[in-house]
Amino acid sequence: MPFYLDEEKGKIYLEISSLDKEFLYVNALSAGVGSNDIGLDRGQLGDDRVVEFRRTGNKVLLVHKNYGFRAFTDNPYEAKSIQDAFAESVLWGFEITQKDGEKLIVDATNFYLQDAHGVSETLTRSRQNLPGGCKPLWFVFPYDQKFPPKYRG
Repeated sequence: MPFYLDEEKGKIYLEISSLDKEFLYVNALSAGVGSNDIGLDRGQLGDDRVVEFRRTGNKVLLVHKNYGFRAFTDNPYEAKSIQDAFAESVLWGFEITQKDGEKLIVDATNFYLQDAHGVSETLTRSRQNLPGGCKPLWFVFPYDQKFPPKYRG
């Protein structure tokens, strides 16, 4: 899934070309924190989720499909009952910043910078609090991808 970095504005944009199509969303730690006792090791995988993008108005929602509870039945009422009882979750709402044909460009800055792995919670739980009530700073290293001129706003 292509993303674009606008270094001048400090923004990360995501290109979404397929709505209502399931894919796997996994977060992971690219580096550890230097202590095996804490349990935050390099390469550690976080939760895995089956998700899909859905458009509503000027937003695109990242929806977590709930496959933990399913009805294996030919009865459509029973299947609908299970679906309604165990709801899907909206993990994020992205604002659409530009349309490019069928592709949507969304501002994904806060999504990419969130603590999806729960590092802050793990540090607090293991009494490894940061000094002065600081919160960790999350960031994305820009590799070779440059922000395409046609998406500059």
